[in-house]
Amino acid sequence: MVREPTESEDERAVSPAVGVVLLLAVAVVIAVTIGAYVTGYGGTLRGKADQVDVRFDEKGMDDVDVQLTDTGPVENASNVSVTSERCRVGGTVGGTERFSNVGDVVSVTSCPNGATITVRVAIEGEQYVVSEQDGT
Repeated sequence: MVREPTESEDERAVSPAVGVVLLLAVAVVIAVTIGAYVTGYGGTLRGKADQVDVRFDEKGMDDVDVQLTDTGPVENASNVSVTSERCRVGGTVGGTERFSNVGDVVSVTSCPNGATITVRVAIEGEQYVVSEQDGT
């Protein structure tokens, strides 16, 4: 005698075993994501950039001195640079100048209204913005 499937057996789309495996896979992915976030694994490079500290001192209507006050865990101060597309940095409009040591000052001059001064740090080949400020 062949048994006809009941209506509830026909409508079942996924076996309970497959459902449990899928549920466990989703739980593992969520756990790994939360673990990476909590331990800082996913943001360690950005975290290093956040620890670099600079100070902006206005020296006149169009001039700003940028001083490197702390490199945090960044080993070499020369990985930190100052740039501006519309101001003079290192004597050149749109130039870039790197710091040599903590305490060094980079002079940014001839900044028109609306110009932005950007401090970046290079960590493992990637550039991160440390700070930005209007030039005037």
